[in-house]
Amino acid sequence: MTVRTRADLASLPAYVPGKSIPGAIKLASNEVSAGPLPSVVKAIAEAATAINRYPDSGCVELTGRLADKLGVPADHLALGCGSV
Repeated sequence: MTVRTRADLASLPAYVPGKSIPGAIKLASNEVSAGPLPSVVKAIAEAATAINRYPDSGCVELTGRLADKLGVPADHLALGCGSV
């Protein structure tokens, strides 16, 4: 498949980001002045231990938790990507 773009787009100048200033927080770039919450750092560290494995494609854990919360049998739920 050949991807075609409008010819006039090729003539636009490339985006050049602003220069960084050491120690400055770039709010226009959505940088946050505070670091991540400790709970976020912990969650990332815990998730990283399984980064070499595929995720639960059957959504077994999520289906179980939703079933418990909603008070329905797990086999009454169907989960997937996108809209249905």
